[in-house]
Amino acid sequence: MNGTILHSDQGFQYTSHEYHAALQQHGIIPSMSRKANCLDNACIENFFSHLKTECIYLEEFNSMDDLEATVHKYIIIGAFKRNSHILALYNTERRYVHNTGITDD
Repeated sequence: MNGTILHSDQGFQYTSHEYHAALQQHGIIPSMSRKANCLDNACIENFFSHLKTECIYLEEFNSMDDLEATVHKYIIIGAFKRNSHILALYNTERRYVHNTGITDD
């Protein structure tokens, strides 16, 4: 995890010395929203709210691998569902012909 940036708000749990020591121990760089500026974090807060209510709270996980696979599936399949109108315009036949029968799917 060395070099990972973890963004959060300025809640008391994220500003504690213990929290920052744990981040430092794992090579994680803390990043915080500015005081009284909730909008700089709004899109990711919205994403995690949906992730928790639509995915994580509905399952019981036996391992971190199970959790990771479920979250990955939620993100990938969700992206396809949300963007199906765009994907419908994507011409896979043209790619197939252009690549002389070899697809990158």
